[in-house]
Amino acid sequence: MLVIAIDGACRRNGKPNCVSAGGTFVMRYRGETLVDTCIYTNYEVQSTNQRGELLALLTALDKIWLAKESAQVITDSEYLFNTMTKEWYNNWAKKGWITALGEPVKNKDIWLEIMHAYEKCESAGLEVTFYHIKGHTISFGKVTAQKLLAADTSGFALYSAIADKVRTVQLKEGMYDKICELSLKNNGFELEGPILQRFIVTNTVADAVATKCVEAADALM
Repeated sequence: MLVIAIDGACRRNGKPNCVSAGGTFVMRYRGETLVDTCIYTNYEVQSTNQRGELLALLTALDKIWLAKESAQVITDSEYLFNTMTKEWYNNWAKKGWITALGEPVKNKDIWLEIMHAYEKCESAGLEVTFYHIKGHTISFGKVTAQKLLAADTSGFALYSAIADKVRTVQLKEGMYDKICELSLKNNGFELEGPILQRFIVTNTVADAVATKCVEAADALM
């Protein structure tokens, strides 16, 4: 089983010189034992923050297909989560890629690639389950995160450091209620205990991975 956290990042969102990136953090489990971790990134210039999120999802689906393993995908994007779990993409395709408001679907090119990748996984019997987590629930130093990612490109060192922090710090006042409210709305259950910790940790790792990638890409522009 794979557990994959995805996130996007961008610089100068909505402007002609915007650059976006997708961060994908993959964990492979054998039963309850974490076997290994990997990180993957991609970026795009003249892009948007939303496209960064979608690039991360596309990467995740490609890795699921290559691994031939079912997966849980964790995202903090409600737009992405709803599109996949409520199959908005099928409705768009049936209506000629027009939204319910009668407007052209944004990012049709990436959504077509995502549909193809997702359908490949389904046809191979690979179950892909999506979960939503509120983003930015804890703070973790960007400089520290960058150093850990540079020292260990598998992402495990960063994962371990964030997991240690999550186990020892309390969420800000009201944050737990917000997390549970969103999870109940989107996932159908409240997050608690080890599952809550896993969702927060992996989302924070994916955010750091996307941030590192977008900053590196921005430096090349």
